[in-house]
Amino acid sequence: MEENRKNLTEIIKEKSSEIFPLKDIHIVSFSVTARKAVVITIMKKGGISIEDCKLVSSLIGQYIPDDYDLQVQSPGIGFEIRKDSFNLLELFLQTPIKIFYKDFSNGKEVVNEIEGILTFIDKAVYLKKFEKKDKIKKTKKDEETIISIEFEKIVKVKTTFYPEEI
Repeated sequence: MEENRKNLTEIIKEKSSEIFPLKDIHIVSFSVTARKAVVITIMKKGGISIEDCKLVSSLIGQYIPDDYDLQVQSPGIGFEIRKDSFNLLELFLQTPIKIFYKDFSNGKEVVNEIEGILTFIDKAVYLKKFEKKDKIKKTKKDEETIISIEFEKIVKVKTTFYPEEI
């Protein structure tokens, strides 16, 4: 059983690297579970549609044995992007994210977090910070605040959701 999973993992890895990216769709992760399921997570700039999932299912499904279930999905809330996958961050532009980053406080290294909309990627990650809006009285504080965090400080990035204040 374990040997079959390893073989199927290698087949999917090889075939997906031959096929993708296709139509701006990227495979951001996949796994072959012990319960005979293949779970593939895909992303493209602007988000994933059902048609994108159908396309990936038709292309990869031909390599999946009949006794396995194939699940193609978008990253959704809580999808974690680690340092070795930061090349994927560009796919998440204009998406709400949470960044976990190292900082120094009182001589100690601590991990902080900040949420916002991913707006730009260069030598750092830039995001528009979530601000609580005053619906009655607009103040300078309500204007967008752009924060940058250097790649070296970032531990991981997670997709998140729009707070109700937005």
